[in-house]
Amino acid sequence: MWKESFRTGIDVIDRQHKELFEKTAILLRGANDSVENNRELCISTIRFLENYAVSHFTYEEDYLLSIDYPDFAEHKMQHDKFLQSVVSYEQKMEESDFSAKHVKEFTGMLATWLIYHVADIDLRYAKPPKYSGGKDSRASAPTATAAATTTAASSATASAASATATSATASAASATATSASASAAPAPASAASAHATSAASDTASAASAPATSASAAAAARNHGEMVRDGIISTLNMMAGLEEQSFKDADLFDAGGDGAVSVDVGITGAASGYMTFVYPVPFIKNLMTSLMNYTPSEIGEMEISALFELTNIIGGNICGQIQKNENRRCDVMPPSLSDISIDEPDERICLETGIGVIKTDLVVDYLAA
Repeated sequence: MWKESFRTGIDVIDRQHKELFEKTAILLRGANDSVENNRELCISTIRFLENYAVSHFTYEEDYLLSIDYPDFAEHKMQHDKFLQSVVSYEQKMEESDFSAKHVKEFTGMLATWLIYHVADIDLRYAKPPKYSGGKDSRASAPTATAAATTTAASSATASAASATATSATASAASATATSASASAAPAPASAASAHATSAASDTASAASAPATSASAAAAARNHGEMVRDGIISTLNMMAGLEEQSFKDADLFDAGGDGAVSVDVGITGAASGYMTFVYPVPFIKNLMTSLMNYTPSEIGEMEISALFELTNIIGGNICGQIQKNENRRCDVMPPSLSDISIDEPDERICLETGIGVIKTDLVVDYLAA
């Protein structure tokens, strides 16, 4: 899983990242082989990763403060949300006595989140511009001694995360665990609710608002570009897919083995939802590229990874909406869906180089 392109150039942080990837790879192998046969290995690896993530985040945050990193608050929020998600998964695993289902769901989420966070979010502080008055950020890392965090400190931090586990990310983890247990059945209530909310919003807007504004019309023209940018930037960072390998596909073929359809709602100053359809060949190629294994079938671990991928791509698209339209919005917890949108605001079929992704977008901009 670890790639040399993930290096920040900060020795201590790179060693910690590599350790996280190595342990995650062990968990992946154990979960893929048989959780039941590797139960103790899986449990001990999960415990290690939980504690090590806390100590690593503490070290990394101290380093970011030491270089006056301007995006520190956003970076720390990413850490906090992840720890809240871990707390939620840990509760489910313990309640189920570490069932294969919940261990695989946790593993899929963990591996996908770790790859994106290190390959994109962490590399941002390792690149120019330098911080602290032009000082090279890689020259000012705290000593390795400062990185040592006691188990007690780790537990205290984990408890703090648990106390805040009512956040949206913890809810997302809960939704993931619930949805991934379903097969490709009708959309869960959360997805139906998101669609109903969007439809109600559209109706209310039509009744109470004037004709579509010039800014909303311009936004509609930009939706396709936003979706493309969200998919391309995410898969470029995570899977190393070259931008030139992406191109519009005229037709979408789910393939003989079907596809996995994932809904994610949009909330905030823009409302609506996105539906991502991932054909099985794409999923298998993605797992091979990201995690060095090719699944024989699509199960809990692969669906959990797709949920996290959808969450990441959807978040990047929301970032594009905020940047281009000055409308702050965020994604809601992903869920499985078999709903096909007849007339979305935008439908993108994109060849990625490892398979086609179809994305339907419906979005309504709330009155400022």
